[in-house]
Amino acid sequence: MSKHQKKEIEVEFEKDDTKAQYLELFDKDTELKSLSDEIEKLTSEKDLELMKCDKDIYKSAEPLYRERRALLLEIPEFWSTIFTNLFLTLGFVDELTMCIDDFFVEDTETEFRLYIDFRENDIISNKQVVITVKTPTSAEELTQEVKITTTPIELKQEKKTEKKNKDEDEDDDEEDGIGGFLKFLLNPTKDIATFIVGSVWSNPIASFCNDDDDDDDLHGLVASGSEDEEEN
Repeated sequence: MSKHQKKEIEVEFEKDDTKAQYLELFDKDTELKSLSDEIEKLTSEKDLELMKCDKDIYKSAEPLYRERRALLLEIPEFWSTIFTNLFLTLGFVDELTMCIDDFFVEDTETEFRLYIDFRENDIISNKQVVITVKTPTSAEELTQEVKITTTPIELKQEKKTEKKNKDEDEDDDEEDGIGGFLKFLLNPTKDIATFIVGSVWSNPIASFCNDDDDDDDLHGLVASGSEDEEEN
């Protein structure tokens, strides 16, 4: 096949690229571009309204969540098992997850909060850590970076010494000497927080039994974490 023939085939492929044709058309036609912008605006407003509906449903069901909470506390090592398995899947063996006593989620009009209670341990002094994730209140905020805050973590002296030693070790893989669940508490991410709420909290029994329904989401979370580490 000649170079000229190859070029013709490549051009033909480009012509058959419907997405490329539409993008080019939208760029050239101001009316279509305006129409596209209006559709995107309506889509954002639709997403915001659906999110508000979800919050209203959660508020109505919160008394049932609190009843469920009390029952789950009767299952030995319930939440510690779930969080340990989750972070094992993410590639971390973490002692702190084994010290989780209780977990609860609250949802308000402007944010959702993850309450994580701990029994006495050798890693942190906190009895409870609260992770707060701001949620959009306008269509414009849907495209903005999510603001997440967390309770200041009080490392115990032994852990502080361990962290300092790792910080001084140039060959250590972790830049800050801390990884896994503890790193999530110190610097929570949207992906993990939303997965915990959307999958773990919504159906904790399935998570406790290692149900496979959320495997795709979890594998996506693992892949996302790997990409973040490569970028860093």
